[in-house]
Amino acid sequence: MKQFTALCDVGREEQVQNIARNFSIVFLLLFAGVWGWIIREVIIFNPMNAGDVAPLPDAVITVAGFLASSVGAATAAILGIELQKISTGAGGGDGARSIAAQVRNAATSDRMIAAGVYVYGLVGLAVLITWISLDTVSPEIVKTFALGALGWIAGTFSATFKAG
Repeated sequence: MKQFTALCDVGREEQVQNIARNFSIVFLLLFAGVWGWIIREVIIFNPMNAGDVAPLPDAVITVAGFLASSVGAATAAILGIELQKISTGAGGGDGARSIAAQVRNAATSDRMIAAGVYVYGLVGLAVLITWISLDTVSPEIVKTFALGALGWIAGTFSATFKAG
């Protein structure tokens, strides 16, 4: 009976992990979709007067800011945790490997981690390019996220170098 109960617990754990993974996918798609829509709105905006910026509904601005903060913080935290596991040997890593190899391994150790890192990085780059290309019509939220994503990208870049 104990074996059956343990088997059921494993099945439940897998179900919970699958549900969490599915919601994570939906969350990433929502993040990419909202920011893709914002990029589109900035690109198609035709200002009537100097100084006009692409209008965005307040709800979209709030949701976009929340999504950018959530995905950015989550991917940075998870990536940092994975790097820590590798560097301490908890993840079966080799302490002699370069930091760059450790970052690459951490970023690709799980498909959801990799998806989160790549989606955030690519959306951040797209927003950054949009802001640089169309800075005069970009709303403040675009500028803010572009700079936040640039900081996040710089953080991943700097993680590839070993200090001292």
